Amino acid sequence: MEGTTDRTFFEHIIRPELLKKYNKVKVYRFSEEPKHNLKNFIKTCQNTGKDYVFFSDMDHATCYTKKKDIIKSKIAPNVDREKIIIVKTEIESWYLAGVNQSDAKNLNINFHSNTENITKEMFNDMMRYPFKTRVGFMMEILKYYSIDTAKKQNPSFEYFFNKFIASKPSI
Repeated sequence: MEGTTDRTFFEHIIRPELLKKYNKVKVYRFSEEPKHNLKNFIKTCQNTGKDYVFFSDMDHATCYTKKKDIIKSKIAPNVDREKIIIVKTEIESWYLAGVNQSDAKNLNINFHSNTENITKEMFNDMMRYPFKTRVGFMMEILKYYSIDTAKKQNPSFEYFFNKFIASKPSI
C-alpha cells in the first residue's frame, strides 16, 4: 500500500479480518521502499507460496485496467495482476463507506449511500468541529465502521472483501 492513511485503515479494518483467515498478516508500504525492495518482497512471496495483495488508489487513472498497467510498468513489474486491488477513487472513500446514515449524523458529516467517488479533498472538507486533525477524524470514523455497510456503499470495497477476505485462502 501507499501511505499512512492506507496503513491506518488496513491496520484497523482489514488486518483483523485477514487474521481470521491467515496466521500472519504483514502490511508493507511500498511508497517508503526502493523499487527493488518491493520487487524482492513480491518475488519472495511468490517463491514461498505466500499470499499477497497489492493496493493502490485509482487516483486519476481512467479505468482499473490502465491503473494496473501503470503499477506493473512503473512500480511493481512482477506483481500478479489478479493480486492488484484498486481503490476507487481513493482510500478515503473506503473510510466513509462503513458509516451508515445514523452514524454520519453522530459524526456531523453528510451521509453518502455510495462513496465510490469520494476524493481526499471531499473527505477533508467533511471534517468539522470537534475534529482538530485529519487523523483524529479518521480514527473517529473507524470507531463507527461497519464492514457490512461498507460493502453496500462502495463497490470496490465489496469486490476486495469478497475476493480476498470472504473467499477461502488460496494457499
